[in-house]
Amino acid sequence: MRRPLQKPHPKVYAPFSYSMETAKFWASEGAKMLSLVTADKEEFMPVILENCLKAAHENGLPQTTNNDVLALGVHLMMGKTPAKTKQYRKMFGNLWFSAYDAPPYHIPLGRWSQ
Repeated sequence: MRRPLQKPHPKVYAPFSYSMETAKFWASEGAKMLSLVTADKEEFMPVILENCLKAAHENGLPQTTNNDVLALGVHLMMGKTPAKTKQYRKMFGNLWFSAYDAPPYHIPLGRWSQ
């Protein structure tokens, strides 16, 4: 297995939805989870963050704050013309509402601007 040449290696970011097992695994590996769910508004996130910090500490990692184990992600799409922007917005809306805002996730869309 090849190891990263850079020491320490760059931070690993791992996608995350609603799996406690996945969250604890990545936290124990020293990775930072990337989530589209806001940490302050979802009931599940405080529990996830507490368990992630515990998993990191149990593996001897120095993570001490929520920011050490979670990064909030966003989508940014721009078109070269107003027509392309409108087309991309429609495509993204179709994707979001069929994938992210679908069972069992129901992740809220958040800010939606022109």
